[in-house]
Amino acid sequence: MPVYWSYQRLPELAQFTRRTRKIIWLNLSQERQKLPHTRSRSYLIGGSIIAAFVVGIMSGAFVARSPEIGGLVGGQAGIVVACLLVYLYGINSARGPLREYMASDSFSTLPINKTVRIFLDPLKRHDT
Repeated sequence: MPVYWSYQRLPELAQFTRRTRKIIWLNLSQERQKLPHTRSRSYLIGGSIIAAFVVGIMSGAFVARSPEIGGLVGGQAGIVVACLLVYLYGINSARGPLREYMASDSFSTLPINKTVRIFLDPLKRHDT
């Protein structure tokens, strides 16, 4: 199974332009935030990043000559690794929901709400 490093590389979105891919991805994200399991996943993600930070601090403090600097570097390395893994899991686990979203009636290549429009064009007024 190939690992995709960006939502723009997903084969489901290959037929669209760059801007349309971004709109579809943001619309999918807005649709998925309405699901009930979103809060529990966000707690799990936050907990895993904190755990990686603590493990990084402990391993860095044991390995380095100076425990303070080793803990600092190890903690930062733990956060970077955890964030990379969470990002890759998020991109690659979204393929199924993306296929379902593209087959559903709510699929749109236009921004579905004000939040998506603001993200696409932050300098424009979106009051109307």
